[in-house]
Amino acid sequence: MEFRRFAGRGVLLFWVVCAAFYLSATIQAQSWVHPGIGVSQAQLDATRAAYQANNSVIVSQVNKAMASDYGSLNYTVQGPWPGGINQCGAYSNPNNGCSEADSDSNAAYVQALLWYITGNQTYANNAINIMNTYASNFKGYAGTDGLSCPSGTDCSNGPLQAGWDSEKWPRAAEIIRYGKTSGGQGSGWTSSAITAFSNMLVNVYQPVIENGSGVNGNWDMSMIDGTMQVAVFTENASLLAQARSMWQGRVPDLYYLYSVDGGNHAPSPRGNPSWFGQVDFNSTTTNVAQETCRDLTHTEDSISSTILAAETDWIQGGSLYQDTSSDAQQRIVESINLIAGFESVGSGQNSFITAPTDYCTGSGATKTGHIELGAGDTYIIGYNHYHNRLNDPNMANSSGTGGLHGTANVYNWVQNYELAQSETSDNGNHMTLFEALTHTVDLCQTVSSSWSNTSFSAQTGTFTATFSATPSGNDINTVMGLSDGPQSAYTSLAAIVRFNPSGDIDAYNGTGYSAASTIPYTGGAMYTFEFDVNVAAQTYTVWVTPVGGSKTLVGLNFAFRTYASTLNNLSLYAAAGTNNVCDFAAVASSLTCESASTSWSNTSFANESTTFTATYIATPSGNDINTVVGLTDGPQSAYTSLAAIARFNPSGYIDAYNGTGYSAANNIPYTGGTPYAFEFLVNVPAQTYTVYVTPQGGPTTLVGQNYSFRLSAATLNNLSLYAAIGSNNVCSFTPSNY
Repeated sequence: MEFRRFAGRGVLLFWVVCAAFYLSATIQAQSWVHPGIGVSQAQLDATRAAYQANNSVIVSQVNKAMASDYGSLNYTVQGPWPGGINQCGAYSNPNNGCSEADSDSNAAYVQALLWYITGNQTYANNAINIMNTYASNFKGYAGTDGLSCPSGTDCSNGPLQAGWDSEKWPRAAEIIRYGKTSGGQGSGWTSSAITAFSNMLVNVYQPVIENGSGVNGNWDMSMIDGTMQVAVFTENASLLAQARSMWQGRVPDLYYLYSVDGGNHAPSPRGNPSWFGQVDFNSTTTNVAQETCRDLTHTEDSISSTILAAETDWIQGGSLYQDTSSDAQQRIVESINLIAGFESVGSGQNSFITAPTDYCTGSGATKTGHIELGAGDTYIIGYNHYHNRLNDPNMANSSGTGGLHGTANVYNWVQNYELAQSETSDNGNHMTLFEALTHTVDLCQTVSSSWSNTSFSAQTGTFTATFSATPSGNDINTVMGLSDGPQSAYTSLAAIVRFNPSGDIDAYNGTGYSAASTIPYTGGAMYTFEFDVNVAAQTYTVWVTPVGGSKTLVGLNFAFRTYASTLNNLSLYAAAGTNNVCDFAAVASSLTCESASTSWSNTSFANESTTFTATYIATPSGNDINTVVGLTDGPQSAYTSLAAIARFNPSGYIDAYNGTGYSAANNIPYTGGTPYAFEFLVNVPAQTYTVYVTPQGGPTTLVGQNYSFRLSAATLNNLSLYAAIGSNNVCSFTPSNY
């Protein structure tokens, strides 16, 4: 539940988004981020920069990738099986095209990474050739989605192999499709080839994986991760929402948590997977994973898929890493510490260690009273998020504790073992590939009482800057500012946002701090900030999205504190407390506007069928005009075809449509030539929406809460504009996470 407080027209308005309206993070819709599967552009760029700067860790990891089975400049496509149908049985019997698909999808991803980092076009050509070969020839797995299984043979592993493939194909394709070299060149993958590859993902893989599996936890999580990856690559918001929901359901049954689950593990959302001889569930065995007593290789498969899906979700603006409905953070952090601790006391993959008391005592264990170890390749992405981004004390560095449930177990394993591994293959963890290459570079900075400055590419026009920030506590005092060159004084910053000492978020507007509404923050929670900057106009607009919450306006067209003809530096400072700032990115942008006139204007956006936030800035041409902005299913040319509508009405006020007519919770006059920021919080299943408006220089005010759609719509995917009188300029329309 989230509280936002709004001040408007002398009345303090309290808005509570109740559970029936807010729903869970799993049914979020998207403002898509590309590249955005498993590794973000910021992470890719930082890795490339580290490689170019001869960072020893990254250079070592790049060399390992080049020397691996998948990184050869002369890589030859191995599959698919003749005829285009692969057949995969249990224990690789038969193995017709299955190992080949594993190797080819691995190679496509590794070759894509190496192209992005080194700029060598041969790697891109190799990745493209692999993906085009499968898009043209692969028909699917025998025994799945209507493909028959040859009589007397086994096809039972086909769905699992489809899951593994789908965790790598989209990752490779995302980099090749959206990536650019440091010189700005694309990969050369043609639009027709991209379409063919997308069709393969949707028509061959998606039907097999989208409903998950009850066979085993690692099967299910592999399919969930694959489904999420397909959803992002094809920009399918409903499919992404489904994957998020399935992830939330599976996590509790993968990672036992005594404080929540009590004397037994959580029930499985699909099927009834074995716990392989783990029969004791108590405070000692808390954090044991579902397949720990089978072996840690399969356990690592579950961990890897869990973290990959959460990382993709996070890049796309989600909050699965900290999902409260599944107690995800505590379950994952404590379980991977436990498992990493086991890895570090044995003799490597497939060797056995003596299990601690109460672990693996049942007959279903691979070796009663023992644990079979894995390769341990899959802990770096999780460590990067929970330690580097969130500063979770239970995911500690060398200052943490050791032992069975030690908080430094993951750190010690990564530093002492994982970074040193050769990784010539995937070691049987089919989706785990070179995490140390993509997620070793720390994109986070701790804001302290010493000024910190980080340069970025000079921006002289309009651009968008984004970053996440996690305050150390409540009522701290830290600033994050954009400036021209390194700075060490507040007065030298141009655009500034702050966690203020009163416990709220605000930004600097010319002569002092203010905010469109009262936005409280909570220590330990992550907040994503977006600055939309116009250097020529010396103004910026700031938005903030709390983890699991909705995008909220901090300030509209705020004036720079100090004049700057160029912005090229991020300045951080904390007068009280600390603040962890991660994943800063600044990208040049152009202002996108549509004009409402006497001809209907329609602009499409990605399908939204769950809950989402839509924001835009509208400037009426004058007073007493009559213009509407509506969200619809498809292009429209009549008022009656609009679902959610806000209006500058002919009486000089702002209102919205509620089922059968226009109304407003407050009298909100408008003035021609003044920009107004609108926020629609839309619940498509409930057929309702809430609208807020913020005039430039004024407070955020409620227009209407839980208003009913004018026309029922199962999907919203279009912005419709019309002006009966006057005109209206609508800019920066963005549907986003909520």
